[in-house]
Amino acid sequence: EGALLLENSATNLITYSEDFSNSSWIKANSTITNGFISPDGTNTAKKLIEGTNNGSHFVYSNIFLSGLRTFSVYLKKAERNFVLITDGQNTNGMNVNLTNGTFSSINNPTNPKIQNVGNDWYRCSFGSNVSSVWQARIDTAIGSGRDYQGDGTSGVYIWGAMLESNSVASSYIPTNGSTVQR
Repeated sequence: EGALLLENSATNLITYSEDFSNSSWIKANSTITNGFISPDGTNTAKKLIEGTNNGSHFVYSNIFLSGLRTFSVYLKKAERNFVLITDGQNTNGMNVNLTNGTFSSINNPTNPKIQNVGNDWYRCSFGSNVSSVWQARIDTAIGSGRDYQGDGTSGVYIWGAMLESNSVASSYIPTNGSTVQR
């Protein structure tokens, strides 16, 4: 028998959900390379590669909204297996271990969750109530540390970023230049 799956409406507020090389994603001591297999089987995943500096290595996208939002992104280990995803104000987020599919909370995120979606990809999500600008931020890390000496070649695979005005992550909505509502 068929089943009808109903889901709340949602809007992906990130305008380039898969193209992390787009200028809407600010790169800090990091670069983005193309051409990796994503969770949906297409060649649209990117690799976030750390720079050679001693410090943080990350990308972020400013979303000029405040309030409770849920951020989700698909992550897969490469040479690095730890990733920090935060609201950019370093108040709430997750420290994700992509080797064993676990996480620890950073401060007090709302509904943090990690889901194994196959082929070593994990969808990670958390909510945060931000008082000014949301920064959907993804850092490579070593253990729980986001500041370390980078080698210029190591990184993690990233795909499918979404920021929505729901208290939990809904199914992924791809975008390519504008917000998209379901």
